[in-house]
Amino acid sequence: MTSPQGSTIHPGGLAGQVWMDGVGWVQPIRDQRGNILYYADPTTGARVNRNINGPERGPGSGNTTTAAQAQKVIDQRNSPQVQQQTSAAARATVGQQVWLNGKLVTITPSTDAQGTTTWTANPVGGGEGAPVSPPTAFDALDGNALDGAAPFVLSWSMPKGADKSMGGMFAAQKNMLTVGAGAAWLAELSTKDPEAYQVQLDKLHSAGYLSDADYAAAAGKWSSAAGTAFATAARDVAVINTTVAGAGTTLDKFLDSKQGAADAAKAKSKTPFQPVRREFTDPEAIKASAKSEAQQFLGRGLTDAEEAQLVSHFHGLESAMFDQLDVASRTNYDRADAGQDGVSVSVTPPNPTGQVNHFVEDTPALAQEGAGYRASQYGEALKQLFSQTTRLA
Repeated sequence: MTSPQGSTIHPGGLAGQVWMDGVGWVQPIRDQRGNILYYADPTTGARVNRNINGPERGPGSGNTTTAAQAQKVIDQRNSPQVQQQTSAAARATVGQQVWLNGKLVTITPSTDAQGTTTWTANPVGGGEGAPVSPPTAFDALDGNALDGAAPFVLSWSMPKGADKSMGGMFAAQKNMLTVGAGAAWLAELSTKDPEAYQVQLDKLHSAGYLSDADYAAAAGKWSSAAGTAFATAARDVAVINTTVAGAGTTLDKFLDSKQGAADAAKAKSKTPFQPVRREFTDPEAIKASAKSEAQQFLGRGLTDAEEAQLVSHFHGLESAMFDQLDVASRTNYDRADAGQDGVSVSVTPPNPTGQVNHFVEDTPALAQEGAGYRASQYGEALKQLFSQTTRLA
């Protein structure tokens, strides 16, 4: 890649970045047409204060800084002291303007001779700075470490008039609260906007910060348990915000990720639904039940095709019964998962004798044949009776 001044190629840099002598790799910020508006520090997003002579030429300050001087700047950036300031919590806030407890501030660290780092939130435009306490990973291991001065990211906002181009994204600002101010915000929300407050309770409950009992006891109103749950979650977000990858993580995003992980774990550990075991009546038993009925009603046994039709009909009734049981079992499975009582269901298994009689006597073709058979039998009985009467005469 070449520098904005067209100098030699420099190794390193990400796609889209350019080299600026005396500064290093910078990010061009463009408008929607692709014209360069200004250059920004790719680490902090801060604007690089260099003049530009037009979109095509980039910063044309005429700076003729030598390669040695440029390397000196790079070495200073890579010094242990600067690295300490731009790593972990420093990368989350140093050099950036953020909204902290409703005020636009710049958070800056200061390290004393003993290596103790203190942070100050300096109001933009003047005013007395206020100390803040960047948390550590050890704070997340101590259930009592709810430092009210620890800042966490509540949300992001775009300055008025900023577009959604790359430049606009660089202009996005963090809305931060300290843990103490966050608890106060939640308490005010409980009376000012009960619906939004209930959403926060739901998220805290789903993410595991608010127990079932405390969630029920809160009943959509303020409670110390709800405040403690919120402060604990905010403390954990504050710790995540001290890491490079988690510097922009908001409270909502963090709670949603916790809920998603909890849902996935619950689904993985849950015993899968088991349909009812289906056991059908032996076809030979059904055929045997039909023999005497068919002989009596038709004067013959059923054909193979008629037996197959009878077995299919009976097994179809049994399958419908199993379907009913499956629906009821599935309903109770889901209700148990939701902590609800189960429902009862009553089914009547098909009766073999009744269904055989129904099949033989009510199937249209067989019913007609049976009627003919009975008529012939009646005629034969009359004939025999008449013959016997004649002989007696």
